[in-house]
Amino acid sequence: MPSPPPDFESRYSAPIPRSRLPRSTEVVIIGGGPAGLEAALAARELGFDTVLLEAGRIGTSIDKWRHVRLFSPWKYNRSQRGIRAVESLGIELPDDEVLPTGGDVLEQYLLPIAHSPSLRGCVHEHVRVVSAVRRDTLKGDLIGNPKRGDRPFRVLWERTDPETTPRNGVALDYVIECRYLIDASGIYQSPNWSGSGGGAAPGERDAGDWITRQLPDPLGRDRKRFSGQKCLVIGGGYSAATCIRDLTTLARETARTEIDWVVRNPDGRMAEIDNDPLAERQELRTAVNALVSDPPSFLRMWPGRAVDEFRFGEVRIRKLSTGSIERLFVDQVISLTGFHPDPTLLRELQVHHCYATDGLMKLSASLLSQDAGGDCLAVESAPSETLRNPEPGLFVIGSKSYGRFSQYLLRSGIEQVDAIFTDLLPAPVR
Repeated sequence: MPSPPPDFESRYSAPIPRSRLPRSTEVVIIGGGPAGLEAALAARELGFDTVLLEAGRIGTSIDKWRHVRLFSPWKYNRSQRGIRAVESLGIELPDDEVLPTGGDVLEQYLLPIAHSPSLRGCVHEHVRVVSAVRRDTLKGDLIGNPKRGDRPFRVLWERTDPETTPRNGVALDYVIECRYLIDASGIYQSPNWSGSGGGAAPGERDAGDWITRQLPDPLGRDRKRFSGQKCLVIGGGYSAATCIRDLTTLARETARTEIDWVVRNPDGRMAEIDNDPLAERQELRTAVNALVSDPPSFLRMWPGRAVDEFRFGEVRIRKLSTGSIERLFVDQVISLTGFHPDPTLLRELQVHHCYATDGLMKLSASLLSQDAGGDCLAVESAPSETLRNPEPGLFVIGSKSYGRFSQYLLRSGIEQVDAIFTDLLPAPVR
């Protein structure tokens, strides 16, 4: 695998130089993750005046799971646009078939793109979007009328970096107007609750840092936190499985580390995928199912259970088949029950959400109609029209467009960007 240049980390991990935002532009992109950066590259290549607004640093969400190796190789996680931008910096990219970690995606791809000449002056870090509306147009005005598109979006934003000095204790708000708005803000900052039916269990809202809601790194930067602790993992997906695998390794290396695993599935096993094309995914599933079948002494399985109540140091779980309550006394709780889109950002715009997934309605209908059997690679690209909203010129892309549908791939965001700028938006007139 090619090595990055010696000064790679300092060169591309440094903050993007702060610059003044215009009062208006053609395209505003919310979110500096893979889909947002891809959209910025596409818009810039076509000649759109473009601004990308990122609430924190570029790739903040990916940095939280940087230790995790992706199931899919590089060829599914980068685009020709991105490759051109990275190679313009003299960086040699890894082979298509290599499996990157989250940290690899961030450091070898996303950060160089954000610093590349292609996006110079376009990317703004520590700029949080508060809301987006139509100028002088309420949500219920001009329903189904294309004339809504004649009025610009007004995006309210605020600085979030340490250099910002609030006035009288209130953060300074600003507005930027645009013709087209692309929401790529993702879902990783909106974890689901742990309780029955997807709601908060009693005591959960006050649990604070006792509950970890994003995939930890117990073999690396979080090792001290979990070593020698009684750890409860909630959730039955691949994030929970990854966590169980890593905690099991930690428990074998350290004394007094214990694990409880609560899942809704009655037998606790992960569903098989016939002829799984992703070897890393198959390996994880096989390893975790072996643990379920023959758990070591430090791992206790609680299949067919739901969380009923949190009390500090104690979690009460309910057996779904009988309703009986069991009590677990734990030091750390890791709730990996998925994520959902934050609806507040676009609340005053006309967006058609799916009642089951919280993703885009047409896109969700297309995805749910496919019987992918849990295999994200088997999910076919949805038609471009599924990205249209009742709101002219508004596009939701990336994981947020999928909502609670868990089979999102980074390549899905690349395909969505292609669809928008090839099929749905007219080229800028100069």
